[in-house]
Amino acid sequence: MKIAKYLCLLLFAASAYAITGVGEEAPDFTLTSSDQNLVTLSSFEGDIVVLAFLNINNESCTRLAQALETDVWQSYHDDGVEVIVVLKAVTPNTALIWKHATGVTYTVLADPSESVWDNYRVTGDNVPLSMVIDKNMIIRCKDNSSFTSTTVSEIEALFHAGVRQTTWWRIKQLFNKSN
Repeated sequence: MKIAKYLCLLLFAASAYAITGVGEEAPDFTLTSSDQNLVTLSSFEGDIVVLAFLNINNESCTRLAQALETDVWQSYHDDGVEVIVVLKAVTPNTALIWKHATGVTYTVLADPSESVWDNYRVTGDNVPLSMVIDKNMIIRCKDNSSFTSTTVSEIEALFHAGVRQTTWWRIKQLFNKSN
């Protein structure tokens, strides 16, 4: 009986974390940017989005922020790739100060209540965390490093594949439309 309880608990925990797993639809959110504008993730549907979760006082996060600027934003923005950083537990004013200090020019969002961090199951132990979200808002890869090689490889793969969908989420979506 104890084993059954533990298995149920394990399955519940796994299903909770699967919400933001590779191949799943990225949960939508709206946050305030460093420019005091409301930004909604779903408004970028049709673009490839690199979504990164960063702490402002973490050296690895700062390195990733700057690498995203040079390796992704400057290289792929004209091709329909958006970079969005979600900063933990800061105000939009603090996000603006951080944006200027790091020299980045892409979208920086403040998550003062940490609600988006919670929804995406991000903790201080797994940052920096970046993920590539395809044009259909499906998470294609996740990376916990301060380097962008995995991110750039996934963007290139999406360009070369024409962003074909073969995930279970897409199959389920097509099945639901036919019923």
